[in-house]
Amino acid sequence: MKLRRILLLAVLACTPAACGLSDPLGARVERDGNRVEGVGRVEVAPLQSSITIWGIYGADRRWYFPLDGMPEAFQERGLRVRFEGRLRSDVLALMAMGELIELNTLQRD
Repeated sequence: MKLRRILLLAVLACTPAACGLSDPLGARVERDGNRVEGVGRVEVAPLQSSITIWGIYGADRRWYFPLDGMPEAFQERGLRVRFEGRLRSDVLALMAMGELIELNTLQRD
């Protein structure tokens, strides 16, 4: 019984609201073909290596990695951002997680 309570608390702690990705205005990520826009937060990808790869963890719980890298001014863990760009499935990525995005706009939220 005690284990069930712990598991329930762990699940509740992982809700989008607890992660800072949900707001009263219904923040989300919208996709239309290869175009994507929405909100997320800047994070370092959880890789098993010494390489630091910055990405956007979207409100849709997907990773987006800027094609040209994360601009230095946005390399801050947990920074809430609004982004818009084009998904680039035609470019080879060195990792299997997430999607490459050619950013058109990136701004603090």
